[in-house]
Amino acid sequence: MMPDVQRGRELDIDEDIGYQRRSWTAQRVGQAVMALVLLAALAGLLGPGPLSDATARDPGGAALQVEYNRFWRSKSSLTLRAHLGPGAVREGKARVWLSRAYAQDLQIQEVKPEPDSVEIGAERLTYVFSFSTPDGAPAATVTFIGEPEKAGTLRGRMGLENGPTLDFRQFVYP
Repeated sequence: MMPDVQRGRELDIDEDIGYQRRSWTAQRVGQAVMALVLLAALAGLLGPGPLSDATARDPGGAALQVEYNRFWRSKSSLTLRAHLGPGAVREGKARVWLSRAYAQDLQIQEVKPEPDSVEIGAERLTYVFSFSTPDGAPAATVTFIGEPEKAGTLRGRMGLENGPTLDFRQFVYP
């Protein structure tokens, strides 16, 4: 008989206490890993949640603010909200642009409100909106809904024509 293996007192069963302790340790490690993954998911590291929700603001004022999710899943719709502040609307028009590289990585399915027109340039897509707001009042919120085309890091860039530019990053899980 091996030194670690003992005979059970009442049953004729061999037991290996060293193996049993290693098995218990592996179970505890597995339970801790599962708990960490659950906490990460609840916190937003695997999708929507407090750690995933982010906002980019223009440093010079309140003309543009973008709400987005830092972490997302491939093949699921994501939402990007652009809050236009005072000064974003000139002569009843707001011109919001997205970088073309970001727009290629994100298949844009819907824009709310619907733009009057979309101008395609070499480096950006410019969405033109009509808004009627009193001077100094917040203009509106523009919502882009799209689906990521690939997994990995998406580098977003959005701005107002002749106004501030905001950079943001999103990570898309496969």
